[in-house]
Amino acid sequence: MLLNRETPVIILFLSISMIHWPFIFEHSDISNRYTRYLLVILILLLIVSKIRTFKFDEILIFGIIFFTALLQSFANSLTFENLVYFYSKILFIFLFWVYIKQKSIIDLPYLKYWKIFSSIIFIFSILTFILHSFTNIQTDYFGIDQIINPKRVSYSYPSIFGITQEIYYRFGVTGSLHRVTSYFNEPGDLSFFCIVSLIIIKNINNGTIFSFNNNQKIYTFLCILTGLLCFSATFYIILFILFINDLRKSFSLFGILIILLGLISIFYIENIVFEIFNFFEGTSFTNRLDRFQCGIEYLVNANIEQIFLGYGVIEKPCLIYNPKLEYMQTAGFSSGFNIVGVQYGIIALFLSIGLSFLFLKKNLLDLFIYLLCYLALSWSLQYIFLFGIIVTHISNKYRNIKIK
Repeated sequence: MLLNRETPVIILFLSISMIHWPFIFEHSDISNRYTRYLLVILILLLIVSKIRTFKFDEILIFGIIFFTALLQSFANSLTFENLVYFYSKILFIFLFWVYIKQKSIIDLPYLKYWKIFSSIIFIFSILTFILHSFTNIQTDYFGIDQIINPKRVSYSYPSIFGITQEIYYRFGVTGSLHRVTSYFNEPGDLSFFCIVSLIIIKNINNGTIFSFNNNQKIYTFLCILTGLLCFSATFYIILFILFINDLRKSFSLFGILIILLGLISIFYIENIVFEIFNFFEGTSFTNRLDRFQCGIEYLVNANIEQIFLGYGVIEKPCLIYNPKLEYMQTAGFSSGFNIVGVQYGIIALFLSIGLSFLFLKKNLLDLFIYLLCYLALSWSLQYIFLFGIIVTHISNKYRNIKIK
C-alpha cells in the first residue's frame, strides 16, 4: 500500500526536493527561503518524533556535527545562511540514518515512491525529446519560463513535460537534436538521477541489470533511454561500469579479459578515436575538468584555516576558457569535492562523505559509483539525491523483488 505511516515523510521529502536545487522550481516564486526552512523543519520534527532512542555512537556523531558547525560559526568565511544551507542537509541525512535503523520503519514504500516519481520523469523526458527533436508542436501551456524565473537554468525549449537543451547541428524536423533535462537544471543532474535509479534496479535484481531475469524490464528500458538522451559523458561511463559488472557475474574472468582487449583495440582506430574526442568536446566533460583543476589550485594555495574550515561560498571563482564562445569566462565549481572541500573545508567534506558511507558501506560498487559521480556534481547538497541514497540503502535489503 502506498498510504501508510511513512507517506507523510516521503511526500515532504519529495516536496522539499522539488523546490530545491537541482530542480528548475527552485527559481519559482513559491521557492523562497522561508518555504524551504518550513518544510525542512517539518520533516526533521517528523523524523525525530519517530526515533525512540539514540545510541552512544549516534550521540557521538551528533556531537561531532554540532562541534564542527559551532567551530565554523566562529570563522569569518561562512554566513549564517551558508551554515544553515549545509548543516541542515548534514543533520537531515544523519537523523535519517538513525531513523532507518529503527525496527518499526516500513521501508518498502520508499522504493515504490521512487519508482513512481522516477517513471514520470523518464516518460516525460522521452516525450519532450520526441516533441522537440522531431516536431514543431508547442506544449508550454502554462508558460513555464515565466514560472521558473530562470537564473541559472539553461534551456532552448520549455514544455509542460520539462525542458530541453538544443545541440546545434542539423537533425530531424526542427533542425536540431535536443538533450533532455526534464525538470532538472542541467542534463548532468538528470543523468545522475538515472544512474541512481539504475543502481536501485541492480540491487533489487540480485546485482544485475542487463539480465533476462530482470523483473523491472520496462522501468529499466525507460531509465536507460532517458539517460542516453541526456548525452552526458558521466552516464555513459557509469553505464559501461554497470555493464562490466553484469559481465563479471555472467561470464568467466577470461571472457571479460577478451572483451576488454577488444574494446582497448578500438582506440587504435583513428576515426573512432576522433569521434570519441569530438563527443567529449560536445559535452561539459572538458569544462568540468577545468573547473575541478581550479578547485585543486584553491586547496593548494589555502592556509590552515581555509583547508579545515573552507574559503566560504564563492560566486564563480574560476576563470575558464570557453572554446565555443572563444573567450575566457567565470564559472563556479562543479565537483562536489570542490564545492564542499573548498567552500566549507576538509572537515565538512569528511562529514558529508562519511555520513553517505554509513548508507552505502554494504555495497562497495554503489559507494564507488556515488564517489565517482561526486567528481561531477555535488549530490550531497541536493535533497533528491539524499533521498536517492536512502532508497539505495533500502534496495540492498531487498533482492529479486518486483516493485509494483
